[in-house]
Amino acid sequence: MRDELQALLKAHTWDLVDLPPGKSVTGGKFVCKIKTHANGEVEGYKARLVVLGSNKEYGVDYEEAFPLVA
Repeated sequence: MRDELQALLKAHTWDLVDLPPGKSVTGGKFVCKIKTHANGEVEGYKARLVVLGSNKEYGVDYEEAFPLVA
């Protein structure tokens, strides 16, 4: 997860800004996976930061489609 977060920061994936009045923050979480070869040997580890898209509000952003993976 540290490597993934460092890569996102290095690529300037986002900017920190002030939250507009009356708005709330959309949550997120890391999804982790262990990649293995066919014989079961560990090939590597994968971590992705994803946004929880279930917080959309009807009439505001419900019809919008956003990429939910950073």
